[in-house]
Amino acid sequence: MGGRRGYWFPLVLLGFGLLTLLGWETVTAPADHGWFAYTPGSFQITQTVVGVSVAESPVGSQLRDWPWTVLIAVTLVGTVAWYAFRARRAGGPVRTHVALAVAGGLAVPTCYIVAGMADAIADPEGMIPAVGLPLLGLGALTGAAYVVLGPWRRTAAAVSVGCLVTGAATVLGAWSPGLLEPVLITVGLLALARYERSRLLAVAAVAVPVALVVFPDGTLSMLVPAAIALAVAIAALVRENSLA
Repeated sequence: MGGRRGYWFPLVLLGFGLLTLLGWETVTAPADHGWFAYTPGSFQITQTVVGVSVAESPVGSQLRDWPWTVLIAVTLVGTVAWYAFRARRAGGPVRTHVALAVAGGLAVPTCYIVAGMADAIADPEGMIPAVGLPLLGLGALTGAAYVVLGPWRRTAAAVSVGCLVTGAATVLGAWSPGLLEPVLITVGLLALARYERSRLLAVAAVAVPVALVVFPDGTLSMLVPAAIALAVAIAALVRENSLA
């Protein structure tokens, strides 16, 4: 992937996405009764975990946090599209970017669906050794076999990613669904930091999820992570312009 030193844009996407999500939750949250969710034929009281409402019923759990799903998926796909644009402008190929955008766009909602299903069953802890860990092991083995499979490498890569995503989502959904958002953001920012070889971005990869955990609800749960992401984006822009 070409066209490095453009990581300010993903941080801007994430920062303004968090502010948009804060505005959405402020508008949709009832003022007098806390977090309540209405679904056809049911009334559910929800509790806030890492700034998002998690319904106590199985249906609500599986459908929870769709604004977070949209935010993370849009940020991921937008980031890949941004780097694809920079690569094309530099005369490089964009085939890898397209594959990453499609894979990421499918992986994020898959994580939420699987995590919601794992959280909704009667014995979620039993899903960890029965489903989550075996899938993680299979994904690791398939990934290790990638280097020796020759023409089957793409298939091995797809199977490995699918198993790892499903296994990790199962473990998180059964253990602590509220950590799904911080984990996804951490993984994405750390991968980008490794690609960019940026210590500043690595700091953001730690600071933003930590802020999500430290401020689990209320306005600060979105405002503080957004401020961190935008501050690092500004620092990255200043640094990029100074090196130009």
